[in-house]
Amino acid sequence: MDTRIAEAGDSYALKEEAQLAQIWNVPDQTEHERALQEITQRFSEARRHFEEIRVRVDTAWEQFITLTLERIFSDHLREFIDKIGE
Repeated sequence: MDTRIAEAGDSYALKEEAQLAQIWNVPDQTEHERALQEITQRFSEARRHFEEIRVRVDTAWEQFITLTLERIFSDHLREFIDKIGE
């Protein structure tokens, strides 16, 4: 029983593939390949742009963290020195 279903499925797939082969001509294949290359190129460009943005954000984030920590430690140091001076 399972083999008949599998055979019927294979038969349907083969028929569908044959139908596609009849309507899927060389210009269609060429256009499809060109479209895929264009999509791949756009994704590569987007990835490159995102990487550039990530580098800038990382740099800005590091500067923010550094300045924030400097301010916190400066305030702690000031409080410490004030306590020593009392």
